[in-house]
Parts: sequence; C-alpha cells; structure tokens
Amino acid sequence: MKLFSRKAFDFLKVQKLLNENKIVTLAGSGDPHESYGRVDLLKRMVSKLDYDYLIFDGDYLEEPAYLKVGKEKETAKDAVTKLKNLFKTLEDVEKPVLFTGGNYEILGTVWDAIDDLGNDLFVNIGCDKLREKLIDHVFKSEVYMEISTVHETWPGNTFQHKKGNLIFLGVEGTNIINYTFPGERTESNIKWAIEEGLSERDIEYSNLILLTHVPPFGTRDQLGRFGVPPHMWGARKGSTALRDFLDSKKPLMIISGHIHENFGLFLIVEKNGARKTFNIDFKDRTKLLVAYDKNNTNVSLVLNKGTLENWNWSVVTISEIENYRLIDIEGEWLTKSGVKKQFKKYNKILDFDNVLNYFI
Repeated sequence: MKLFSRKAFDFLKVQKLLNENKIVTLAGSGDPHESYGRVDLLKRMVSKLDYDYLIFDGDYLEEPAYLKVGKEKETAKDAVTKLKNLFKTLEDVEKPVLFTGGNYEILGTVWDAIDDLGNDLFVNIGCDKLREKLIDHVFKSEVYMEISTVHETWPGNTFQHKKGNLIFLGVEGTNIINYTFPGERTESNIKWAIEEGLSERDIEYSNLILLTHVPPFGTRDQLGRFGVPPHMWGARKGSTALRDFLDSKKPLMIISGHIHENFGLFLIVEKNGARKTFNIDFKDRTKLLVAYDKNNTNVSLVLNKGTLENWNWSVVTISEIENYRLIDIEGEWLTKSGVKKQFKKYNKILDFDNVLNYFI
C-alpha cells in the first residue's frame, strides 16, 4: 500500500477539492453528562462551520438513571425531564441534531424526550419505538441488587442522506458492563437491533455510517485510569456484536463515544486481498486525510469522539469525485475559551490509491 508523498503537496488545493466535492460534514462531541457549559462551548464552535449534522452519541445524564424495581416508570419520567432540559439548550442550533442513547439512559427515553419536544431538527437515531420491541434479559435473574435487568428494547433507527446514497443507522445503549446500567443490552440484542434496523433498507455497506455509544471490541475501547480500579486499566470494553458487524459487513464508518480516554481513530483497510489496520490517537490538535479508490480499496473507520474529563470535538467531511473518496477528519481538545485556530497542515495523510496525485 503506497501512501501519498508530501512532495508538491498544497494544503489549500486539497481543502478546495474537499469543499467542491463534499457529500456530508458531521460535527459533534462525546458524552456531555449534563455539562451545560461544555455543550454551549460546542455550539459556539460549530456555529462557525458549514456542517450538515451535529451528532451526540449518549450519556447525557450526570448519573445513571438506575431502574429500581417497582419504580421504573417514576425513574424514566424523571430521566426524560432531565434529557429535555439538556436538549432544549440545542433548540437554537440551525442544523439537524442526531441523538442516540448511552448506557446512562434508560432505553427508549431519548426517543420520548425528543418526541415531547417536537423539534423537527431533532432526530432520534438510536431506536425506532414505532416498531416491534424485544424484551432483553441482561442478567440470569430478573432482579439484581434491587435493579431491574429486564429491559424493553427497539430496533435501531435509520435515515438516508440526500447526497452520496449515505445511510445512517443508530443503535442506542451498550453491551453489558456490570449488569446495573440502564442502557445495557446483551450482545445478541445489539446484533438484533442492527439487523432489524437495516431490514427495511437496501444497504450498500460501504455507504453506511453507524452511530452508537459503545465502540466495537478491539478498536478504540481500552479503559484509561480515570475512575476505575487499577486491575481494569487498559481493559477492553467494546461490543463483540459491533466488532463482528465491522469485520463482516465493512461499513464506511462507526462513530462512538463511551470510552472517555480513547479519543481517536481506528481504520481497517483492505486492498488486493491484504488487510491492514491503523490506530491513531488524537492529540491536542489532529487533522487526518484518508483517500482511496472505492473500486480497488475498502476502508472502514471507527471514530471514538467521547470524553467528559477533557472536552473535545471532532469534524468529519466526506467528499467524492467519481469513484474516489476523500475523508477529512479533525479532532481537537477544547480549551475553556473555545478558540479554534485554522489548521494549516495534516498530521497524517493516508492515500491508498494515489488519489491526490491524480487530482493535484
């Protein structure tokens, strides 16, 4: 796999090329946990961008909405109120906002909050409560530590972007972590939510963007040291169902959060029968470019954009010229001031088919 040479590279020409052939731009950040100040900072940052969708992938609540046995309805009602209060701060955003629930949210409550608010620009991508639900048992007993482990679950929700035949699929919740979080679901249930969510779509997986809270197993899913005991440092907590989907279907992109310390990108590249992976940590400021010929190469990207302890944001622009695809990815840890300097260079260029040499 020959990577692009920086000889005669013109940053401004590449930016012009991306803008003129743009399919979609996605902006967003990770787990807000009821931090209104951080959400406001993100709003101020994206207001300066020409983006199409603002993405939030769950864990909106400060504390998990524990489903105490016998008090499920009361807990869910309180959680919906908190979600609505946070989502209302986004009502002045002029672009569609895509929401999916995390492990802190009771499954289905993000849908309820958005439905109550009635904002046409708010899209619950995490589940479709108009379709048939499935009861999921996340523990062998129905009661564990007085917490209900019998959950109502719904298929993932989809919609099609107007350009480039891109399909978005959202799946709320996570795999099982400790049998107590309200958004936990079994791996078999996550698999069902994906398959059922896509069952009414004619899918070309190279055009599919999957929005989840949890990353696939073995990608950006290693715990750091914040808030966990030493024996769990570095443990992988990703979903095996999502990893099976990633390896078998090879979607264009999976966007997640959940593992706060793993802000970065994981790529799987397949070309001429060879397979290679790239694992890239996002430092203070990171700008990447991935370019390839869709006829010769398949690229699947996993972007983990979530952290609470140090607020960050990311922007993804997907552009296409004939059979060539260019994906521009920015990731940045935000300061309190929210001052964003313009990028003037790429940290890394991954051009797998000499795309840039062809065009510039």
